[in-house]
Amino acid sequence: MIGFTQIASNTTFYMQDIDSNILSKKVFDKKVKQCIKLNQANKFRRVIGAVNYTNLPDNSFDKIILVSTLHEFTYMKEIILDIYSKLKPNGKLYVLETHCLSHKNTTVDESVDVITKQNFTLLKKDGAILMAPKDYTD
Repeated sequence: MIGFTQIASNTTFYMQDIDSNILSKKVFDKKVKQCIKLNQANKFRRVIGAVNYTNLPDNSFDKIILVSTLHEFTYMKEIILDIYSKLKPNGKLYVLETHCLSHKNTTVDESVDVITKQNFTLLKKDGAILMAPKDYTD
């Protein structure tokens, strides 16, 4: 996230995890402090979700970026549907998997297939996967 805060200004970033120990208040505050050193114009929110939903506000995001998380989803269909409900009209989902290119016993193509069946259209697959809601207009 630190890298993203360097290129965005006046942006609210949500750090989300399902484990409040991994994203404890102390860890969150430390990450925010690092980010604020680089760009003081951004805001940060800590969100603890669950294995099948994000707990993020509905219809609120222009972009949702998943970095090295897709392969961890136990309930991929439910999470992807939940993410879909969090995006604004014409919002985009970016999936960047640098460490693990498949979902448990699922290939990348099978994972993309699951996502496309949950109201997303594949726009680009080149290192990062860029998805948009099926009703996306450019």
